[in-house]
Amino acid sequence: MQIPYEVKPRPDTGLWNAKIGIWLFLASEVMLFGGLFSGYVFLRLGSAGEPDYFWPHGELSVPFGFVNTIILILSSVFVVVAWLQLKLRDYKKFQLWMGLVVLCAAVFLVNKGFEYSAKFKHYGIKLSDNSIVHGHGIDDTIRYEGITEVNIDVIRFNGEFLDRIVGEKPKFRQVKGGEPVGEPFDLSVRSVGKLASEIDAARRAEVEAAGGKWYPAKGVRQLSFVAERAFSIEISRGDLRQQMPDAAKFKDQSLLKGDISAETPGLKLAELDKIDLRATDADDPIDSLVWGFLDEHGHDGHAKEHFVEHRERLEQEAAEKGHEADFSKVFSQDVEHSKEYHASIVVPWEHVRLYSNFTPKWNTYYAIYFTLTGLHGLHVLLGAVVLFYFGFMSKKLYEKDPEHLANRVEVGGLFWHFVDLVWIFLFPILYLM
Repeated sequence: MQIPYEVKPRPDTGLWNAKIGIWLFLASEVMLFGGLFSGYVFLRLGSAGEPDYFWPHGELSVPFGFVNTIILILSSVFVVVAWLQLKLRDYKKFQLWMGLVVLCAAVFLVNKGFEYSAKFKHYGIKLSDNSIVHGHGIDDTIRYEGITEVNIDVIRFNGEFLDRIVGEKPKFRQVKGGEPVGEPFDLSVRSVGKLASEIDAARRAEVEAAGGKWYPAKGVRQLSFVAERAFSIEISRGDLRQQMPDAAKFKDQSLLKGDISAETPGLKLAELDKIDLRATDADDPIDSLVWGFLDEHGHDGHAKEHFVEHRERLEQEAAEKGHEADFSKVFSQDVEHSKEYHASIVVPWEHVRLYSNFTPKWNTYYAIYFTLTGLHGLHVLLGAVVLFYFGFMSKKLYEKDPEHLANRVEVGGLFWHFVDLVWIFLFPILYLM
């Protein structure tokens, strides 16, 4: 039995089933993206009321976004031409134009991948006085020295800290009642599990001998060990659950007691490209912590002098014009580089409030950016897959009923136009505003 109105339109509406379906689907898509766009607008307007939060501007490459806009517009034209060639029953030309559509989608996604990659490699550090620095080449390695005590969560232990030990691994002894007991052994996930099983077996025997009932919840959960000799570990701060001056806690709940080495005085940013002092708690931005930590290579006065000169110049220009100076551009400025001068910064760990690459963790703007562009990119990918199927895997349907294939391509084209329209809204609000 053939489904009615699959190819021929209904006499009352002039539409066939798939076309009604795609319009209903696109209506739901409009509500989805409309809600996201509305949320973006309200969050941006609300940011003006936050004294220490400034909505980012100029963080995205406008030329890059413009190129992607042109690519999607061209692909929308190409899909119409492909549909037209199919209506003219020229399957070869249909495949040619549909191939161009898919190619445009691939170029768009590759470009977006490069843009995402740049954000993943760009970092920001928020200092304890709310001053902010941006740059590349983050090094958040911490070295802990003099470690002898280790506390382990038996269930979660995965042996990660053992892989972080610098040099030869020491042997360990179990700690009971505050004193080491037993023979030294190589600590591993297997040896910890075996020891926990032995302790549980002994406890179970005691409970059952006393007439009690043993429950797995009564099993050992924490074990303490002491190393035969002090050892050191090196680990990225991001791989730790909690960092303390005299201890490191891993994500598997292992707690190692030791002191941060003087060799890792803080968080390093190898190539500084921006300083933002608009929200600093210092009474005068010139007293911000940034200047004290700037550039480990001995050129710490260069950027500070540039800042002071720029501020004095603005004050003088404002006085000549008879109005108050606008320091917003001074307080948020790019760092100049030259062959002789290359700015970097080392922020002591106690002064690091937040650090991250330019991902949703960094601020609200990037959370929205990745949500909107990621969802749109997913639509581009799925749309390209469907159009590729229509263009290069539908020969049998074309030979059987070319009008049916033309209807399918038209429906796919409507979705593709919607994807293009969403980007036309995304580009100005994210890249230009």
